[in-house]
Amino acid sequence: MKKTFFFLAVVLIFSIFYSCNERYNIGSNILPNNDFLNINIIDTVEVFLTTEQSMPIISTNPNYLLVGQHDDPLFGITDASFMTQFRQTSYPLWGDTAILDSVCIILPLAIDDDYYYGNNSNAELNLSVYEVIDTINKTAYSDQNPNDYTDYNLLGETDVYKKHFWGKRVNDEGDTVDVDSLALVIRLDDAFGQRLIDDTDGYFENSVSYFHEIFKGVYITNNSDDPGIYRINTDNTSNQNFGLVIFYHFAHSQNIERDFCLPLSTSCGRFNMFSHDYTNAVFYDQLQDSTIIDQNAYLQAMGGTMVKFSAPGLLNLDSMVINKAELIFKTNSSLAGDFSPLNEIWLAGVDTGQTIVRFQEFYASTYQGAIIDNQEYKFDVTRIMQSYIDGLYQNSFFDFYLMDLSGASAFNRSVITNGNNNNPPKIVITYTKIQ
Repeated sequence: MKKTFFFLAVVLIFSIFYSCNERYNIGSNILPNNDFLNINIIDTVEVFLTTEQSMPIISTNPNYLLVGQHDDPLFGITDASFMTQFRQTSYPLWGDTAILDSVCIILPLAIDDDYYYGNNSNAELNLSVYEVIDTINKTAYSDQNPNDYTDYNLLGETDVYKKHFWGKRVNDEGDTVDVDSLALVIRLDDAFGQRLIDDTDGYFENSVSYFHEIFKGVYITNNSDDPGIYRINTDNTSNQNFGLVIFYHFAHSQNIERDFCLPLSTSCGRFNMFSHDYTNAVFYDQLQDSTIIDQNAYLQAMGGTMVKFSAPGLLNLDSMVINKAELIFKTNSSLAGDFSPLNEIWLAGVDTGQTIVRFQEFYASTYQGAIIDNQEYKFDVTRIMQSYIDGLYQNSFFDFYLMDLSGASAFNRSVITNGNNNNPPKIVITYTKIQ
């Protein structure tokens, strides 16, 4: 009897050691049918993707303001515009004898090279600037109707030119470095600048008042066909070159030009607005018929598109403990062209009321989504898969989606390979089967 037991034990250990990744029932030939388990089975579940138009996203106080238009060969036409306040940090000292030279809005482009989205950064850009009559500093969405904020009092409409400004900034290491900033310069009507000079006390009560309490802000929109979309830096509190700038001089010193700047900064209420025309997009038919499975799925920032995914094979999984589960998506670099994919995307649910559902997995503040690595997005969905198998999500009225985390201030887009592509998305599950 002892020899028999020893033999069975050796066989069991031998089987576990050499077969930990196989898909059969370890020891099933020597254990009762109702008392066996599989250890570390690795399996994949096929994922299917469809492209849908995104719900409106909150676009209040973005890191970057976006303006312009781009006709993307894959994603169709996207228009970007914005509204912003300007902040008063000092009191103008022009007195009653200042003579106006000009008034401009100077918008610094993002410091890195990724400030432009389009095919020709030298294309002509023509913008209109309107006065805002309602308070900007409140929640707004990407599809905000400008009529809610302005009566279209035109402050200026002009071709924009680019100018270099030299200054200093503090880098990520805390060091002060020299910066060559490229900016968009929009000249406004002189009548507006004269209005500010003539009513100094009305607009600038004292050196600590906020100009935007009296002058609510501006709405800036594009008039050009496909000039590209520009990304404007808003972290400019310490740089007096950028914002709403009034240039003037005095009669007794005509050769000395002075300026007074109302900075554009992160303290200013602001929001972006986007509109999309997908008539000529490669996925337009899929937007009309969600049953179409294309070779790729298309994820766009700016409240553009999101990607719905399903995995019917998950319904076949039961009676198991998930050791690890990874959701993997690959981008199609051959279609990306010169446009960078989204650096980071978010996995979420959307319920029947078009409300985003955050899973328990991602409640922690440390969750940052999936960051692209070697043209691939990878999510750890271990707890989500276990909760799904246990029935927690199966009866919930929501669908799984991929979304953009920075959609209010980024213009990237990702082309993701789909189920009938050479690199299909998948869920890789390592689990222990219990029966």
